[in-house]
Amino acid sequence: MATKPTLAESSTTPHLPTALSQQLALPLSYHHAPPGPTTYTCSCHCSRIRFTITLPLSLTDPNCEVVECNCSICTRNAYLLVYVPGRDLLFLNGEGERGLRHYQIHPNDPNTHLFCPVCGTACLTTPSNQPASISLPGQSIWGVNVRTVERLNLRRLRIKMIDGTCDEYISAMGDYLAST
Repeated sequence: MATKPTLAESSTTPHLPTALSQQLALPLSYHHAPPGPTTYTCSCHCSRIRFTITLPLSLTDPNCEVVECNCSICTRNAYLLVYVPGRDLLFLNGEGERGLRHYQIHPNDPNTHLFCPVCGTACLTTPSNQPASISLPGQSIWGVNVRTVERLNLRRLRIKMIDGTCDEYISAMGDYLAST
């Protein structure tokens, strides 16, 4: 049974650089990528956690940038992230989000990291402290580790390195999210 994410629909902040928002919003066609939205199936290593994400662009489209952050948690979890509104993430297992373990760096950390309790795969993040420019009433924002996308050739991705050790990565990506 497929279930929608159940994490509290509080304000959330994507972990993206400012320039990325406009690039992700461009629904440009590319001869190697199907036009329009693309749905991917994702899973942890043991396949206990399975979900789909729908993106406005193919991950291999040259206009789609995947984010690699240098903060301590992103580095240790080897995150390569894309961000989707909660409505574009659908759990395929019956437990949904409840099947994942949650981790916060400290009690006041606005970001939650979700991983499989069996194999330990870092699957999702729920970044928070979202500025008003990104606010989507009633919507959560999910950071999806694209390393969980099934049969994805990582060498074909356009990876954008960001400095997550400073506050400059807070983006104005509200236009992208509002248009999806």
